[in-house]
Amino acid sequence: MNHNDVESIDFHYRDAIRLLYIFTGLAEPIGGKVKAGEPTHVFSGEKRLMALDFYIRYPDYLANQLLDCYESSGDKTLLSLADKILKGDEPDVRTILMVRWRRGAYQKIETALSILEAPGLIKTVKDMDKQGHPWTYLIFPQAYEVAKSATTQQPSLGWYEKQVEALKKLPYQKSGTGLKQEQYDVPEYENAALGSVIPTIKTQVISRLEKFKDD
Repeated sequence: MNHNDVESIDFHYRDAIRLLYIFTGLAEPIGGKVKAGEPTHVFSGEKRLMALDFYIRYPDYLANQLLDCYESSGDKTLLSLADKILKGDEPDVRTILMVRWRRGAYQKIETALSILEAPGLIKTVKDMDKQGHPWTYLIFPQAYEVAKSATTQQPSLGWYEKQVEALKKLPYQKSGTGLKQEQYDVPEYENAALGSVIPTIKTQVISRLEKFKDD
């Protein structure tokens, strides 16, 4: 196995652990009594998953969205949360760049999902009751156990938990289309050329934050 193969494996496992935290943090409980061995939660929509994953991969865009919510609500906890996200070098260190395609930020996640499916943490199914048959992800109890254990064994992974908690301050229940539109509203995202890397907006968001703090 050469160096590139090792990097590819690490890349897929990094994606898998990030998606695991999104699933366990944002999936909705399945109503009614759940039998042993059955999933307890459900997360709907591949496009929605991609859009929320974008905010984890681009902390500056997440902070920017928190500022949008602050501007409309006046909730200063959102301002403080955006400030925490932007402090230090985390937006630079944590950003995982994505490429702009016709439907916005996109990356194949099949391998990462298969890493979670193989041990029975999730199950991917098509929701035949919905238009376009979007993918639905069933989340099993062991997924929560693995996420908790991962954070205990590697405390730095707690960063993902914090980002997911920040996402909960946004209208994350929106459809994938609605979440994508929020991202298109940022000129740097919308104007990125097809096939090019979506640029960060850290400098602009910090400037925006400072203006709000001065008010």
